[in-house]
Amino acid sequence: MPSARLIYCNSTPEIMAWSEDVHERERTILAARLEWMKGIYDAAGVPDPEVYDKHIRSAWVNDGRMAGLSWPRDMDDKLPDGWFRPVKDPHLVRPRGSNKKTLAEMRKYDRPDQRHELEVRFGMHGRSFAGLGLYSCGIQHEQDGVWVTWASKDIAKEKWAQNLAEHGWVQVPLVDFINRFGEDAL
Repeated sequence: MPSARLIYCNSTPEIMAWSEDVHERERTILAARLEWMKGIYDAAGVPDPEVYDKHIRSAWVNDGRMAGLSWPRDMDDKLPDGWFRPVKDPHLVRPRGSNKKTLAEMRKYDRPDQRHELEVRFGMHGRSFAGLGLYSCGIQHEQDGVWVTWASKDIAKEKWAQNLAEHGWVQVPLVDFINRFGEDAL
């Protein structure tokens, strides 16, 4: 069982409203992304996933940012103008750097940066240099609060972590978290 974990929960009305807002924005962005992707796939004649392959017509997302689109290997001749298949990521296609209009369009479909918003609005940093490394927190939205997990207790020694209670964050014992969500949630 992991022991070097630090867990916080915040259930203030402000963070619960923010959590619902994040979910609503993500739903809106996802619907708009799917419509945008459908236009690109339809224009190129990419078949429906049920007919071709379940992984076709999907977005590749890296840390909330849209990285590219999956594309059938036998349809490279039908790539949209200004798109390419990266050598290191042959499973996807993406706009070339010179295709600024499409790159800007793609950025509109990135998920909200929850870690940044937690820091700006609720005092919980999303990433932190602590101990010997750079850590990113995990975020879970539940009906009773927003839960943040850190992979190291070294985070508690950070100067910003000393003021978390002022923002409604309560440290939760690891055993309570595991009893509630299970070890796989870590």
